[in-house]
Amino acid sequence: MDEKKFAIALTVLLFWTTTVYGDDDDEAIMACVELMKPAYADEMCCESMKSIDKFDDDMKECKTKGSSEGSTCADFECFLNKQGIMDGSKIIDDKAKSFLDGIAKEYPKEKNIIEVLKDECLDGQYDQYPPEDGCIALKFYVCIYTNVMVECNSWKDTKVCKEAADFAKKCKEAK
Repeated sequence: MDEKKFAIALTVLLFWTTTVYGDDDDEAIMACVELMKPAYADEMCCESMKSIDKFDDDMKECKTKGSSEGSTCADFECFLNKQGIMDGSKIIDDKAKSFLDGIAKEYPKEKNIIEVLKDECLDGQYDQYPPEDGCIALKFYVCIYTNVMVECNSWKDTKVCKEAADFAKKCKEAK
């Protein structure tokens, strides 16, 4: 993601966090914004969610050819359609819940995080996540990603991931 798009995404995320969480704790809100740095996702910092690794091939297959701007709405829609979570451009909550339940069954250590995801990201709740003008698939992804990060309890032991863990802990205080 280039610097301009990253700055726009951070601005949208800052607006969203003050809307969703209020503006009582600026440090915690800024920590939520910082969690969106591409380096944290690229590093796969949260070891608590090993199940995510198994979806790498599907996401790579859905990656828009020639896109140097990171993932697009079409990429996320493709991925969610492959998982049976979307039908066209609509999230099917029952299928998303079944998908998450399947992950919890296959990876029992992830059950607590999965329960949070079901509480926070189903029944249209993802729609409150940024970007405001983003597609449903991207909002769903941002909801899942943000909640995985703030609920993560096992982090890779790297400088980047330690930084992400610190931001996640502070961001969780905003909730």
